[in-house]
Amino acid sequence: LPVRRRRDRGPRAVGRAVCEACTVAAGVAPGRYQTLAAINAVHTSARDIRDTDWSQIVALYDQLVRLDPSPIIALNRAVAVAELRGPQVALAPEAKVHRGEG
Repeated sequence: LPVRRRRDRGPRAVGRAVCEACTVAAGVAPGRYQTLAAINAVHTSARDIRDTDWSQIVALYDQLVRLDPSPIIALNRAVAVAELRGPQVALAPEAKVHRGEG
């Protein structure tokens, strides 16, 4: 698995700090773009994919799907759930939709 390069950490840290400062300064709940930035921050703070905090990413996608219930967001959330709990759990909501239950 690729290891993220050390030289990339500086710009990522600055980006995360700017996103956090903007969200706090606005005094409002994060919107779509702030939530996407937070997801990116969780991904980039991990040294490699094994260190990724998938539970945090799923929680952020839960928030994002309420803001933007698009099929792409639902798919990305399913991938995060699969990483956290396995593909069967991730695909269960989709199976209900195809059976007409959801």
